Amino acid sequence: MKRITLTMIIILWNVPSFAGIDSLIPDYLKIQYAGNIGFISLGTGYSFFKDRINMDVFYGYVPSRIGGKDIHMITQKNTLSPIKLKLGETYTLFPLTAGFLVNFALGDNYVLKWPSHYPRGYYKPTACYTGEFLGMRLKKKESYGPIEEWEVYIEVGTITPYLQACIDNDYIKVKDIISLAVGSSFHF
Repeated sequence: MKRITLTMIIILWNVPSFAGIDSLIPDYLKIQYAGNIGFISLGTGYSFFKDRINMDVFYGYVPSRIGGKDIHMITQKNTLSPIKLKLGETYTLFPLTAGFLVNFALGDNYVLKWPSHYPRGYYKPTACYTGEFLGMRLKKKESYGPIEEWEVYIEVGTITPYLQACIDNDYIKVKDIISLAVGSSFHF
C-alpha cells in the first residue's frame, strides 16, 4: 500500500513536467461537493488550450457519519470543454463539459488485488476505479487580489463499474447509478 501511495505521489507531482508546464504553481484551486470523489473534495489543477482542458488532483473525504467509516481518497480528474461562449466582457459559459476520473481510495480496507485465498474473479478490486461525467461551467472575471477568475460548475456522473452493471443488468436503471456534483474554482 505504501509503495502504491508513493508511486501515485511521484506521478502526480510530475504531471506538470509531462505536460510541458514550466511552473509547478497550479492555475486554480477547487472545492467540490459529491460526484464520486468524496463528500467534500479539495483540489488543484492546470488549464490547457485556452481553458478547454483541465487536469485536476483532488483529496476527497467522506466522514463516517455519512459513509459508515471515514474514507480518504485521491482523484485525478480530466475535463474537456469543447464549447466556449463569451457572455459579455465578464462571463464565459462552457455549456458542455465531459471528462473522466481515476480514483484511489486510501487505507487498509481497500485492495488493488485480492489475496490468493479468494477465488479468481471474486470481486473487482476496491482501491481504484474510473468514472465518467458530463456537466457545464460558468466562469466570471474578478479582480480580488490574486484571484483573476471565479467559476461554478455542475456535473452528472457515474463510476465505470456502476455503468457496466447498468448495461449488464436490466433491473439497474440509469437513475440508480448517477451522482450529482457541484463545485467552484478560483483561478490565479
